Amino acid sequence: MAVYFISKDKRVRAIVANFEIKRIKLNFLLRNSSLSLFEKQKLLVDLSGQVKRALTFSVKSRNRCVLTGRAGSVFRYFRVSRIMLKEMASRGMLTGVRKSS
Repeated sequence: MAVYFISKDKRVRAIVANFEIKRIKLNFLLRNSSLSLFEKQKLLVDLSGQVKRALTFSVKSRNRCVLTGRAGSVFRYFRVSRIMLKEMASRGMLTGVRKSS
């Protein structure tokens, strides 16, 4: 089950990265004052078409542990869950990290 969540997370992040570039480009073009009203409306239609796809937003992607697929309590810097972080720190697998006790 964890492999499914990890592969889905990778797929969603790739989709988000692809559409983020398109969204930034469309927003930049909309701010251009030399475009006609017709061209701006055409760009707005393209931008609103992207809004309907829920997976294209980065806030819709869930932070998951890259090792276990766990969704809760994931450290962003390491992209691992607190459980895996504790295990890896106690084994000495993380550089500069050690248990406090």
